[in-house]
Amino acid sequence: MLERILIAVSVLVAVFLTRRNQRLGLADSKGAVKLAGFLFVIWMLVWVTAGHHVPAIDLELQSFGIACSGSLLFAALCAVMYVAVEPYVRRRTPELMIGWARLLEGRLRDPRVGRDVLLGALLGSASALLLHASNALPTWIPVLGQTTVPPNPWLLEGGTRVPAALLQYGTFSVRALSLFLIFFLLRVLLRKEWVALAATMILFSLANLGGENVALETPFAVLQGVLMGWAIGRVGLLATVVMVFYRFVLSAVPVPIDSATPYSLSTILVLALMVALAGYALRISIGSRPLFSAAALDE
Repeated sequence: MLERILIAVSVLVAVFLTRRNQRLGLADSKGAVKLAGFLFVIWMLVWVTAGHHVPAIDLELQSFGIACSGSLLFAALCAVMYVAVEPYVRRRTPELMIGWARLLEGRLRDPRVGRDVLLGALLGSASALLLHASNALPTWIPVLGQTTVPPNPWLLEGGTRVPAALLQYGTFSVRALSLFLIFFLLRVLLRKEWVALAATMILFSLANLGGENVALETPFAVLQGVLMGWAIGRVGLLATVVMVFYRFVLSAVPVPIDSATPYSLSTILVLALMVALAGYALRISIGSRPLFSAAALDE
């Protein structure tokens, strides 16, 4: 509930800031258009791969129109968020936008992009592990009032639903822009960066409380809030987006892996993809240097 309130507040503030930034000529319109176009295409691919398609032109056109409208709305909201927060981050703490800006420029092999993606993957994996640990405790010790996290049904079904789920999580992860905006609003209100960072961690800790077993959830929620706050205030936007993506995927993938289960192949492929992405990020993060060098052993 708190998370929804924070997102709603951030959207209202973003609309006001976007108009102001456009009027003052501070908006990165080019970057916003690239982001919106990318998200629109991804959402339409989700419709193509996961939508219910029938051999009837009128029904397909109706479904296409609904998918287009939803995709345009989501893409526009994310573009508004970006235009609202980007000028303030660029002016106050530009280092938090370096990886994101280079990614928008298409510099996929930039070491800074690799570093941010790798850190985001590590933070997201840790966040997903905390989520699973807090919800697995009732199976190990007698703890009441704690519901386990169900897997994503698309990942259970397999087929084209698997890439659709990954694409959907990829778009959802861009909502980290709203979390970024909340952090910088707190910076403006509280003046001092460390106070704003602490307040951000507290807010995100409260947002991670499920309300089922407060005594069990609180320490895990605090750790989740610290991870998210540190990613936003110390690592950067790109790492935060990747962190949210890894948390979504790794907390929703069906486990355990058993050859007798129909979802085992999908789970293995998804996990392999996540490892491959982190491995690619590790490789490009070191630039032209070799990943393993015998000379390093002699130092």
